[in-house]
Amino acid sequence: MPRVGVWTADLEVDTDTAPTGTVVLSSDAGPSWRGTVISGAVTLGTWRGRLVGGAGGLRRNVGPLAYQNPTLGDVLADALREAGETLSAASGSLAQSTTALWHRIAGPAAQTVRDVARAQGWPWRVLDDGSVWMGPETWDAAEAAELEVLAPDPIEERYTVSGDVFGLRPGTTVLLRGPEGDVGVQVDTVLVRVALAQATATVWGFRG
Repeated sequence: MPRVGVWTADLEVDTDTAPTGTVVLSSDAGPSWRGTVISGAVTLGTWRGRLVGGAGGLRRNVGPLAYQNPTLGDVLADALREAGETLSAASGSLAQSTTALWHRIAGPAAQTVRDVARAQGWPWRVLDDGSVWMGPETWDAAEAAELEVLAPDPIEERYTVSGDVFGLRPGTTVLLRGPEGDVGVQVDTVLVRVALAQATATVWGFRG
């Protein structure tokens, strides 16, 4: 789960029928993620494949378009609508962000989202529910609790942790407990691994 961009999930599922389209990935810990299957195949009763967050439309090409006096919200809304994606209600408002001219280049819808985010100076990402969020970071406290550092690498700003890893999200602040004391980290990217019913996570972030 990146702080900027689209989350992905690589899975192995015991099934003889390959999942397709929009699916919900859930965990016993409670959270769920809505995404779209973009690749995969069944071999000997196991499906191995990849999901991307949302409807998968950010990979879809949109055509060139010239605007006169639009808001950045107009540009973003058009691109997401054509891509079949949804803007999160928690996003910051772009209604007052106007520009005299805007030329949308032909290419993946994600490129237009990146261009709007860059013009506004905000990050963007796909949330658990599959919606696209764009707005200023607030670095609120993460819902994760009781996180234990297994392998710290403060030079690379990377920490492998166990515990409530399903509560970790980019754009939040977590307190990591380690042998050398507690460390406050602003989370940039989270990689969760689940194997043999055990979950660990690698967190990249900035010490607060």
